[in-house]
Amino acid sequence: MLAGVTKEQTLADVLNEPFTLKNLILKDKLVMERKSLKDIILELEDEILANAGVNVFEEVFKLITTTEKFVRDFVVAQARILAVVGLHANTFKPDTSIKTSVLFLQKWNNDPEAGPLCPRVEDYPTFLASSEQSGKDNAGNYIYLATHNGSPIVEHDLHNHDGELPDGIAEAFIEWAQCEGLSFWS
Repeated sequence: MLAGVTKEQTLADVLNEPFTLKNLILKDKLVMERKSLKDIILELEDEILANAGVNVFEEVFKLITTTEKFVRDFVVAQARILAVVGLHANTFKPDTSIKTSVLFLQKWNNDPEAGPLCPRVEDYPTFLASSEQSGKDNAGNYIYLATHNGSPIVEHDLHNHDGELPDGIAEAFIEWAQCEGLSFWS
């Protein structure tokens, strides 16, 4: 538990506390523990948000889809959402354990000279996938496999490393894109 944070405090209480440089110095975080501001922010993220069951990226998406509707409207007006790929929570460990999703977009385009065609449509399918193997353990250490030639390779499910691993999300996306007739795969 973070110093100065009690079990009685709600997430809103903790997030509303002033975390200024002056307050942090008074609480000896920067001076006595010799922590950088970045380390303190990561600590706050891990201990408060993660333990409270809050996924920051899901919360941001909720903001975009509710209170920040103009952001969502802007993205949808500018581009087609091709895919949403959820990365495993261990992907960025040991630095952070926040689950991340990657959004793949293609700019709307009716001009073949400007690039791959992507005519504006109102309703279209979107590729959805979620990684179940990040290539890292819970401590953030890479998980290696030996290939047929004996060299190590990180075990993950994002792509097949030229057949060294089973087909992954990238190969599934390519198959989906070809079936959908997307212009950049024709």
